[in-house]
Amino acid sequence: METQAPANGSVPGSNPQSPATRRRFLIAAGKSVAALVSVGAIVAAVRFVYPPSRRWLRWPRIVAPFQAVAAVESLPLGEWKLCALGSDNDEPMKKRAVWVRREGDKPDAFRVLSAACTHAGCPVAWRSDRKLFVCPCHGGTYDAQGNQKSGPPKRPLDAVDYQIKDGQLLVRSDDV
Repeated sequence: METQAPANGSVPGSNPQSPATRRRFLIAAGKSVAALVSVGAIVAAVRFVYPPSRRWLRWPRIVAPFQAVAAVESLPLGEWKLCALGSDNDEPMKKRAVWVRREGDKPDAFRVLSAACTHAGCPVAWRSDRKLFVCPCHGGTYDAQGNQKSGPPKRPLDAVDYQIKDGQLLVRSDDV
């Protein structure tokens, strides 16, 4: 016994108005997952590229609050001091910090550098005996001004915007 195709030439069950089938559901679910993964990848790429490109292109900041890091009197003249940003409730690995050196008594006589290596973001340490910043992750070194000396980093430590207000050194938190 043969089954005959309908007179209009369509295949049974292929009616676009028919209820959702398993195949249609799986195709729609796959497309949704692919769209979510794509959006996540785009957001991650923008977050990775935006801060360095903003500094390089000198784009204005979107939101850039200043945070107090230290009292001006507590910063020794001519010596680097590590100052942490954030509260004590922050996780240790997520704490951000800056290196600060007071170069005189004038308000603009400070040098503030990010404590994150420009290669992989590891925290750099100041070695006063060698007069170098050293990255423990890949051995990158920077001179006392933050300029790249050796190792994988291709650019100097990032300078951080700061201001003095009411005897406190404030740094722009999105630069760290």
